[in-house]
Amino acid sequence: MGEYERRLVEEWEARFAVMEEELGPEATEEQKKSEAKLIYRWVDQEARFQIRTGCDEVFVTKGSYHMLADERRVGWHPDFAARLMRLLEPVEVLG
Repeated sequence: MGEYERRLVEEWEARFAVMEEELGPEATEEQKKSEAKLIYRWVDQEARFQIRTGCDEVFVTKGSYHMLADERRVGWHPDFAARLMRLLEPVEVLG
Protein backbone atom coordinates (compact mmCIF):
# COMPACT_ATOMS: atom_id res chain seq x y z
CA MET A 1 0.00 0.00 0.00
CA GLY A 2 2.83 2.39 0.82
CA GLU A 3 4.37 1.99 -2.63
CA TYR A 4 1.00 2.58 -4.26
CA GLU A 5 0.36 5.77 -2.26
CA ARG A 6 3.90 6.97 -2.97
CA ARG A 7 3.27 6.56 -6.70
CA LEU A 8 -0.04 8.43 -6.47
CA VAL A 9 1.61 11.30 -4.61
CA GLU A 10 4.50 11.45 -7.08
CA GLU A 11 2.09 11.61 -10.03
CA TRP A 12 0.07 14.31 -8.27
CA GLU A 13 3.21 16.30 -7.37
CA ALA A 14 4.33 16.39 -11.00
CA ARG A 15 0.96 17.74 -12.19
CA PHE A 16 0.66 20.12 -9.25
CA ALA A 17 4.14 21.57 -9.92
CA VAL A 18 3.25 22.22 -13.57
CA MET A 19 0.03 23.92 -12.47
CA GLU A 20 1.88 26.17 -10.02
CA GLU A 21 4.51 27.05 -12.62
CA GLU A 22 1.92 27.88 -15.27
CA LEU A 23 -0.11 30.00 -12.86
CA GLY A 24 2.82 32.01 -11.53
CA PRO A 25 2.71 34.33 -8.52
CA GLU A 26 0.28 36.82 -10.08
CA ALA A 27 -2.56 34.35 -10.68
CA THR A 28 -6.04 35.45 -9.72
CA GLU A 29 -8.28 33.38 -7.48
CA GLU A 30 -10.45 32.57 -10.48
CA GLN A 31 -7.43 31.24 -12.39
CA LYS A 32 -6.39 29.16 -9.39
CA LYS A 33 -9.86 27.65 -9.08
CA SER A 34 -9.92 26.88 -12.78
CA GLU A 35 -6.58 25.07 -12.60
CA ALA A 36 -7.63 23.26 -9.42
CA LYS A 37 -10.63 21.88 -11.32
CA LEU A 38 -8.26 20.50 -13.97
CA ILE A 39 -6.24 18.64 -11.34
CA TYR A 40 -9.43 17.29 -9.83
CA ARG A 41 -10.74 16.32 -13.27
CA TRP A 42 -7.51 14.43 -13.93
CA VAL A 43 -8.04 12.43 -10.72
CA ASP A 44 -11.70 11.88 -11.51
CA GLN A 45 -11.42 10.96 -15.17
CA GLU A 46 -7.87 10.05 -16.16
CA ALA A 47 -5.72 8.90 -13.24
CA ARG A 48 -5.64 5.11 -13.31
CA PHE A 49 -3.07 3.22 -11.27
CA GLN A 50 -3.23 -0.44 -10.38
CA ILE A 51 -3.01 -1.11 -6.69
CA ARG A 52 -2.12 -4.70 -7.61
CA THR A 53 -2.10 -6.81 -10.76
CA GLY A 54 -5.60 -7.24 -12.11
CA CYS A 55 -7.12 -4.52 -9.95
CA ASP A 56 -7.62 -1.45 -12.08
CA GLU A 57 -11.04 -0.35 -10.89
CA VAL A 58 -11.64 3.38 -11.30
CA PHE A 59 -13.01 3.81 -7.78
CA VAL A 60 -9.76 2.55 -6.21
CA THR A 61 -7.62 5.35 -7.65
CA LYS A 62 -10.23 8.04 -7.03
CA GLY A 63 -10.88 6.84 -3.51
CA SER A 64 -7.17 6.64 -2.77
CA TYR A 65 -6.66 10.24 -3.90
CA HIS A 66 -9.53 11.37 -1.70
CA MET A 67 -8.01 9.55 1.28
CA LEU A 68 -4.68 11.26 0.55
CA ALA A 69 -6.48 14.60 0.41
CA ASP A 70 -8.13 13.87 3.77
CA GLU A 71 -4.62 13.28 5.13
CA ARG A 72 -3.56 16.61 3.55
CA ARG A 73 -0.93 14.88 1.39
CA VAL A 74 -2.51 16.10 -1.86
CA GLY A 75 -4.97 18.83 -2.75
CA TRP A 76 -6.60 20.51 -5.68
CA HIS A 77 -6.29 24.29 -5.13
CA PRO A 78 -2.77 25.75 -5.45
CA ASP A 79 -3.05 27.28 -1.97
CA PHE A 80 -4.65 24.25 -0.30
CA ALA A 81 -1.82 23.74 2.22
CA ALA A 82 -1.74 27.37 3.35
CA ARG A 83 -5.53 27.53 3.59
CA LEU A 84 -5.67 24.40 5.67
CA MET A 85 -3.00 25.70 8.01
CA ARG A 86 -5.02 28.87 8.59
CA LEU A 87 -8.14 26.81 9.30
CA LEU A 88 -6.32 24.49 11.67
CA GLU A 89 -4.53 27.20 13.67
CA PRO A 90 -5.84 27.52 17.21
CA VAL A 91 -8.13 30.48 17.66
CA GLU A 92 -7.46 32.70 20.65
CA VAL A 93 -10.57 33.01 22.75
CA LEU A 94 -11.18 36.50 24.09
CA GLY A 95 -13.18 36.55 27.17
